[in-house]
Amino acid sequence: MSDLNDKGARRMSGWVRVVFFASLALNLLVAGLVIGLIWSGGPPRGEVLNGRDGVTPYTRAFDEEQRRAIRQALRRSLAESWRENRQGLAGPYREALVLLRADPFDAAAMAAVLERQVKFSDARRQRGQEVLTGFLSELSLAERQAYANRLEAEIERLERRRPGRPPKE
Repeated sequence: MSDLNDKGARRMSGWVRVVFFASLALNLLVAGLVIGLIWSGGPPRGEVLNGRDGVTPYTRAFDEEQRRAIRQALRRSLAESWRENRQGLAGPYREALVLLRADPFDAAAMAAVLERQVKFSDARRQRGQEVLTGFLSELSLAERQAYANRLEAEIERLERRRPGRPPKE
């Protein structure tokens, strides 16, 4: 009965608790980003896309079946990355919590935590690029040409959204 609390309710096991809180943190992060985006009036217009946003036209150009296939390939690849980094998403944030609560604040240690998170994100982005390139290399010429046509439409849609673009001739 050691897994019951004083009110008779079951306690979550350690790993379930970690997954639950990591999921909660990720959901709060996404909600915060969406609210912040809405609050600020939306993404800046007319700026060069970078990072994750830069891949949006590529992913939007896939048909639904291709999107599903690439999503599965990406999940498999990122699962390998996740196994390589047992701390997952929550570990560095927990390290940051300890640093933020410490007196005196260790700015160098905080910078190191942030740098590890950037490297982890960059590694995941690199895996995503490898999955995308591998997926595209397996398409037939006709499939690549159809994809290129959809990508061109996405690029044109993106350009129409940009203010200050040169007029079409």
